[in-house]
Amino acid sequence: MESLKKEFVDIRRARQQEELSRIGEKRRRVLDGIYPPTTDRRHAEISGRRHKYTGKWFSRHLYFQAWVDKRLKSQILWGHGIPGAGRTFIASLVSDEFESRASVENYGVAYIYFNFKEQEQQHPIQALSSLIKQLLTQVKGSKLPAEAEKLYDEFISEKKQPPFQNLQQVLSSISQSFTRIFLVFDALDECDEEFNERSFFHSLMVLQK
Repeated sequence: MESLKKEFVDIRRARQQEELSRIGEKRRRVLDGIYPPTTDRRHAEISGRRHKYTGKWFSRHLYFQAWVDKRLKSQILWGHGIPGAGRTFIASLVSDEFESRASVENYGVAYIYFNFKEQEQQHPIQALSSLIKQLLTQVKGSKLPAEAEKLYDEFISEKKQPPFQNLQQVLSSISQSFTRIFLVFDALDECDEEFNERSFFHSLMVLQK
């Protein structure tokens, strides 16, 4: 009787492992289908070149801390500076600071480093897809939000480009998985000429809580 019970337990565990493996494989296909390129290469490169104390003045600034703590009305924080002033390093520092809090506070963190040499990969749809992929990788649990799987089944698996509106719906769905979401954008002045900043940022308003 005991051996039979153990056999049933082993079979159930094997099926569970098989199911987890299947879910994991589909999760990978969905993520790579939404946005094939690696999303953290540029960030890792910049963070690796940043000196230990570079930009610390920014993260310690009372205005920045007030913004993070929601003591300011605006949910958008703009940083201005001349070329070579270190904006990109500060963007990487801010991203790292948010990521260090992410697991404890259940924050979602995503970033885009715009680059005039990579404009073909940074149109609004590609930019939104990159944000979605980054946030999806941070969603806890083995399964992805239903909207993300629906996007894959209806468009990506059929080799179709998802419409911007559908991507926006997925982004809205993902936002429910986090207490807050921080998006960091660097070098907006290097966007493609056709990149409609107003339209793109308007699409992110679905994240406001």
